[in-house]
Amino acid sequence: MVQLVKVMLVACICVSMIGCPRIARVDIYNNTGVNVTVNMGGSVTQIPPNSNKELPFASETMIAKSKYGEWTYSRKLIPYGGERGAYYDGVVYLQLNASGQIFAVRKHDMRPVEKISEQPEGFPLEPGS
Repeated sequence: MVQLVKVMLVACICVSMIGCPRIARVDIYNNTGVNVTVNMGGSVTQIPPNSNKELPFASETMIAKSKYGEWTYSRKLIPYGGERGAYYDGVVYLQLNASGQIFAVRKHDMRPVEKISEQPEGFPLEPGS
């Protein structure tokens, strides 16, 4: 009986974790020209212009605030559904522009990238997406 209770408890924990977002890391380069405040699940950080920060992303949304407005983005920030690919290896490298668009860039790209031609499916992201 004790064994059955243990098995049921483990099964319940596993089922409840299925809905939890995967933890990923995002490296955001601020190409807006102004300070940006980023909120990921209550964890708030400042990113000065022309610099980047690497942050854990385990929440459902990311909110970026600046003098240009407040922009909200969903888990679509993580390309390929979280599977590894050309733009994601556990860390996704992003560039936030003054328009609010977020572009995916490759790990070794020198940011800011002025002319971004190739993007993974779903990019660039617009605020609200």
